Amino acid sequence: SRVTSTKAIYSDLGLTIYPNLIQKGAAVQIHSNASNLKPFNFSIYDLSGRVLKQEKWQLHEGDNLLPFNFQETGIYLIEIKTEEGIQIEKIAVQ
Repeated sequence: SRVTSTKAIYSDLGLTIYPNLIQKGAAVQIHSNASNLKPFNFSIYDLSGRVLKQEKWQLHEGDNLLPFNFQETGIYLIEIKTEEGIQIEKIAVQ
């Protein structure tokens, strides 16, 4: 599947994804509270819509390190899908 716009499918699941500006080789964290500790699918896309990683994952309460290190500069989209909806965040790598 290909992500071309976040406006039509964006919904906030209450997760905090940070930082949104990182250095090459760094990872991203997802902060979760006790109310959203459900399995989810996450996908990472570049802006051309190419899928860089897709995986099923389980959140733990507090900070969770996303298992992906961004090695190239650019803008990426992180898509998180659960039964409750979809959350998409933009990450810039410099």
